[in-house]
Amino acid sequence: MTNTRRHAALAAFAAAGCLLTAAPAYAIIGGSSVNSISDAPWAAQIRFNGGDSHCSGALIAPQWVLTAGHCKASDDYVLLGSVTKGKGTQISTDKQLQPNGEDILLLHLTKPYNTTYAKYGSSSDRPADGKSVTAYGYGDTDNNGSKSTTLKTCTMNVKDDNASDDANGHVIQLTKGSGISSKGDSGGPAFYGGVIVGTDSRGTDTVKDYSDITAYHSWIAQTIGS
Repeated sequence: MTNTRRHAALAAFAAAGCLLTAAPAYAIIGGSSVNSISDAPWAAQIRFNGGDSHCSGALIAPQWVLTAGHCKASDDYVLLGSVTKGKGTQISTDKQLQPNGEDILLLHLTKPYNTTYAKYGSSSDRPADGKSVTAYGYGDTDNNGSKSTTLKTCTMNVKDDNASDDANGHVIQLTKGSGISSKGDSGGPAFYGGVIVGTDSRGTDTVKDYSDITAYHSWIAQTIGS
């Protein structure tokens, strides 16, 4: 399969606090709302810039949230335990760990949060081209900036399971299924077979790059100790 490169800089991501490429890769457009936190107990909202900017993420251990590298900020905090945007238990972060500047990030919480945690996949879990994954996020609901008030989910289809981004990071390229990710979904997880295989990174209106979490399984496990 042909590897692709997107024209974007991580510095631009950090400055904008949202999902960007040459054009925005826009909460979830289409799909459906998640009605209860029991359906996604690991769901995390990442807030920064005084709470004005946000990303999505997943709690993978009592004190660790997985999200996108470009969501890194000096004042990151996390909201947990609610599908309603802007609501939930607020917990500060004290560590932000990123492998070689690539677009994944582990946030360490200042205190543990007890719930059912998301599992993250290894290389054997990576979905092949043509397979369907399930994505989650708190982002916009269209490309015009309409804001979601709740966590949303949709299916997306694997276009290329072995692509790379402009930083030579491992990505899985996804296209629209029942919906497609949007601004504010950055860092939101994509599941296949019950485990996280990608986190929303960047893209265009039609093709989304998700950081290939299966390629970073060892780094994640070593970092969080499990």
